[in-house]
Amino acid sequence: MDQMFSKKRGILFSLICVICFGIAPVPTMTASAAAVRYVNQTTGPYTSVTAALNASNTGDVIEITDSKVYYESFVVGPGGRNISSLTIRGREGEQPAISGEGSSGAVIALQNGGCIINNLTVYVGGALYGISCTGAGNTIEGVSFDNHIAGTGNTFCINLTQSTNIRNCNFLGSPSVNGGGILANTSVPITLQVYRCDFWGTGTVGGMVGMGLAAGSTASISQSCFAAPNSPNTIFALNSWGSGTINEYVNTFRNVNRAVAGFNNNTPHSTDV
Repeated sequence: MDQMFSKKRGILFSLICVICFGIAPVPTMTASAAAVRYVNQTTGPYTSVTAALNASNTGDVIEITDSKVYYESFVVGPGGRNISSLTIRGREGEQPAISGEGSSGAVIALQNGGCIINNLTVYVGGALYGISCTGAGNTIEGVSFDNHIAGTGNTFCINLTQSTNIRNCNFLGSPSVNGGGILANTSVPITLQVYRCDFWGTGTVGGMVGMGLAAGSTASISQSCFAAPNSPNTIFALNSWGSGTINEYVNTFRNVNRAVAGFNNNTPHSTDV
């Protein structure tokens, strides 16, 4: 009865608008739901992440449904597809990989904010960075980074200049000079949250910087592991310069050197093994 009354009232209102004012009421617009675009090298409908990205809009989801390697790099922002709040994820049970082989910049560049990268492997390859975050409020979760075949200098799995959340990620070290896991190198102070991540150094020249922080920024890292099983003291687990502050909670350090300025060990539960 109430629905019928409401419908009749709406019709009556429309007639009054037309008769009295010669105008029709503007219909109420509803927000469109985010689209999910599926990527699969065999079945499609998109066979590359780039193709799915070019068809996407703000708030959409790109889901990779196979465990293949995708040899491509792409930009979410003004330098590529200029949208935000995009999710790029591997389907649960699959582990697709994005390879930077042949790339010179970043394998994945997040120039806009609100994006989520989830359940992928990123091969840094010859690229400078695995993921570059210059947009604010991005999340990187469940991503495995392989920087082992990187070039000869300053390659990092993640480079960021804005506040970023990094959770449940694995970082395989680099043989490059000054290469490493996470580099926060910015003139603007940012907040970095790192939770339940593993950093494994394998280099013998320069090694791997587990995390580098600069310019008065603050990082909180918890329940993570830093290890150099093959090369004692070749990685700086946490490194800070430019008056940055690193707060660490309940982490494990194996065979590494914590040569840090601005390092705060906030709990007796972190261990060196």
